[in-house]
Amino acid sequence: MLTPAEKAAGLDANEMLAIQRLAGSGLGDYYVADQNGVQRLRTSGVAIAVSNGAITGHAYLKTGGYYDDVYEKIAPGQWRIKSRTLAPASAPAR
Repeated sequence: MLTPAEKAAGLDANEMLAIQRLAGSGLGDYYVADQNGVQRLRTSGVAIAVSNGAITGHAYLKTGGYYDDVYEKIAPGQWRIKSRTLAPASAPAR
């Protein structure tokens, strides 16, 4: 289910899959603990977010850590990474 912010930014399932592919191979699952401490799957690969019209994502690596990305749409179904910062495995995810 898409959020209102994702819809307003022009995202849909196809656009999100394009971002997932762009983020690269070597991505892995990311789990977070729920209120009971049980590990729950948060995402497989990229957690996409929209803030103030910017499309961002955490591309979680199989080896630990993640890329903190900002994506830019260049055409329907085509994206580029506008900026990418590596957060090492020891850095907490936000």
